[in-house]
Amino acid sequence: MKKFLITALLLLVATGLFAQKSKEIFHYNVVFAPDLSNRLNSSLYPKAVNDADIVQGVLQNIWPDLLKQRRSEGQLDHYSVDFINKGLVNIYKVNPELLNIDFQRFERQNDRINYVM
Repeated sequence: MKKFLITALLLLVATGLFAQKSKEIFHYNVVFAPDLSNRLNSSLYPKAVNDADIVQGVLQNIWPDLLKQRRSEGQLDHYSVDFINKGLVNIYKVNPELLNIDFQRFERQNDRINYVM
């Protein structure tokens, strides 16, 4: 009787493991590429929407929507800023590495969580 119960229990556990659905993990790779060419002086170069407003709108959706809700363990998102006008990077001495968030650099999920919080 013990063998029967143990066998039945093992079969039940094995069946339960196979029945679990695998969860698909999405890795977000977001690159902000503002085109600041000829737009630094809005009185000389007016346009319908300011680049800063567009980037701010996207950032408001990333935090907290993408970074805090529906996260999966092991997500390796990468967020970066890349300037179309590379001359501005040199003029304003921008360090693009400081404008990156790369979750691949963290080995543990807890490190990613602590970084976001």
